[in-house]
Amino acid sequence: MPDAPEPGVRPHPALAGSGRYTDDQSRPDQVYMAVVRSDAAHGRLLGLDVSAALALPGVVRVVVPDDLDPMPHIPIRTASLPELERCLQPVLPLEEIRYVGQPVAAVIAEDPALAEDAAERVRLEVQPLAVTGFEEPGWEETEPLLKMEAEQGQVEESFAVAAHVVRRELRIRRRTGAPIETRGILAEWQATDGVLQLWGPAKFIWFTRGVIAAALGITEDHVICHRVDVGGMFGTRGELYPEDVLAAWAAREVGRPVKWIEDRREHLLAMNQSAEELHRFELAVAADGELLAYRDEVVLDMGAYPRPIGSRIPALVIENLPGPYRWRASEVKVAWRTSNKAPVGTVRAPTRVASNFVREHAIDLAAAAVGLDRLELRRRNLITPAELPFERVLDEHETVRYEGGDYPALMDELFDAVGGPVLDAAVADRRAAGELVGIGLATILEGSGIGQDESAAITLERSGRFRVRTTASEVGQGLDETLRRVAAERLDVPADLVDVESGSSFAPPGGRGTYGSRSTVFAGASVDAACTGLLEELRTKAAAALGGPTGEIRFDREGAKRGRRRIDWVDLGPTEAEGAWSSDGPTFGFGMFVAIARVDRDTGFVTLERMTVAFDCGRAIYPAGVEGQLRGGAVQGISAALLEAVDYGAGGQPQSTSLVEYMLPTCADVPRIDVRIWESGEVTANPLGVRGPGEVGTAGAPAAVASAVADALGGRAPVELPITPEAVLALIDEIGEPTLGQLERGAAC
Repeated sequence: MPDAPEPGVRPHPALAGSGRYTDDQSRPDQVYMAVVRSDAAHGRLLGLDVSAALALPGVVRVVVPDDLDPMPHIPIRTASLPELERCLQPVLPLEEIRYVGQPVAAVIAEDPALAEDAAERVRLEVQPLAVTGFEEPGWEETEPLLKMEAEQGQVEESFAVAAHVVRRELRIRRRTGAPIETRGILAEWQATDGVLQLWGPAKFIWFTRGVIAAALGITEDHVICHRVDVGGMFGTRGELYPEDVLAAWAAREVGRPVKWIEDRREHLLAMNQSAEELHRFELAVAADGELLAYRDEVVLDMGAYPRPIGSRIPALVIENLPGPYRWRASEVKVAWRTSNKAPVGTVRAPTRVASNFVREHAIDLAAAAVGLDRLELRRRNLITPAELPFERVLDEHETVRYEGGDYPALMDELFDAVGGPVLDAAVADRRAAGELVGIGLATILEGSGIGQDESAAITLERSGRFRVRTTASEVGQGLDETLRRVAAERLDVPADLVDVESGSSFAPPGGRGTYGSRSTVFAGASVDAACTGLLEELRTKAAAALGGPTGEIRFDREGAKRGRRRIDWVDLGPTEAEGAWSSDGPTFGFGMFVAIARVDRDTGFVTLERMTVAFDCGRAIYPAGVEGQLRGGAVQGISAALLEAVDYGAGGQPQSTSLVEYMLPTCADVPRIDVRIWESGEVTANPLGVRGPGEVGTAGAPAAVASAVADALGGRAPVELPITPEAVLALIDEIGEPTLGQLERGAAC
């Protein structure tokens, strides 16, 4: 990040120590909720004994499944299918329990400690049922809930003419978002007007309002979400969960505000997790290094219930496997199976961590098979500027479009910037001295800006200040500052005259929230459109006040003028305009990663010494924000490569229930991360010419780390993420003491 803030940038509340998070909110006479969770991975709920809990003084209510019957199950937010609709999660289960940590009841009490004590006294009678999803990983186990297949080109013919075919089976274990701030919600029911006030929802305001309104049998306009600061979202924080509906229902039933704040153990048990993925990948390459075709058989572990983006999870696998390369043919088969593990949902860069790791690993193997260095093989196969815009047909239902940029030139530019041949020579010298050290490469295409449409409003207030309102949320990514700059530029006024009210229930309807690196693309374009409408309104007002045609009106910091006559902003307000923007598909940008890793021969411990991440964002409206997103995402990607894994033991019991077992990176685990922002300026898919950078670092860094480890081990690569010391030691044992020739061959870039 820059040493000092850019001029005019308002410090983010989280950095200034002024953030107001969900647990900082309080309402008069509030009570507290604790959730009773299943300790069985699979079973039939035969009964609950709540008498001991109710006997404690200060316990207000115990909510059991029968209290909520009938209540709609939690819907899928997007990309649902009939197969998924049959297994939606209930707020509380009437009969079947499907994972450890599933909510089965809730206690409402006068203070949080009492609520937790009472929750421990609730007794569940559960008939055990068979637990699934814990057998040895494989491809022919149980019939999946959902299958997806996509085939393009002549796959068999391409493999038949290949000079080399490389094959590998790879596994990517589960992760979770692990934000600093765990989940939480504060709900207050106003009986006089039948309005529910909520503090806590942050990701998709309109969806949350609609689901909770349906659960309570009220209309959406009677559910109001208030802006709160968020201690990191990372895909998981801010989604709609059963606890959100429970707290809202309880607030109306007990007639008092209800607060629920999750502890870290609950988070690791019940928060959305990334899919465990098994890939059986084959790549066909010609003698000259042309990448001909690939096949991939994929098994995704969905967990107990599908949430919240439905079939987008397997679809994203198909969408992201090709990367920035041209292929003659491809075939992907994805099987999505259920298990008695926590549900899979959105975790930063869903499926892309795996897809990029699998593809880039196979390309490294192909380079070794052909005898080309890894950079040269990529250069020969990257989509060229002459081929852009490039349309890729994924299946009969989806075609994606890439536009703008020069992938080969950007790749060469970055490798030169990190030292190129000098870096190769330095690594070779270290290897000659006996070190196991390697250089890792990865190139990716990252899509951003999904969700079809967005809307926003901007008001010139009586004070003479401008206020932007949007349902998109500031969750630490710098959205408020970005939208402030968009409005200021479009209105041609100083940014310090613009205020932003994000995450607002009072923004125009239709907003689809904050996810998928979409906020600058969609909310930014909507604010731009709203500003255009506002300028038209203000020109008309100013022309009427100053006399003359609207074409002679000019704006400046103080207001409007025509010739020597002028009118101040305060006299032109209040004036409001709304804007909207829509798009059929994402905008894709090119990214590249270079990593240097050292392996300890005795312990198998991997030390990442350097990471460089670069991304073509089209245009950087808020450069410090783009840089922060790329760097922060890379930290999560490094952690996914080396540390983070949600594990389960016998009978479906979670083994990662604290931050002792679930390892997060410390400063000692993260090297210097160099960030380079490319601005191709060639994005026409949206009016601002931008691509979202929010998930880039997470999506690509693991592939570069794995590539560096493989390079350090003479081309032998771990087959699983995260890369554990045990796995590295096994590879060292397998290859014995690497010879200098082996090491030099692995070093080639």
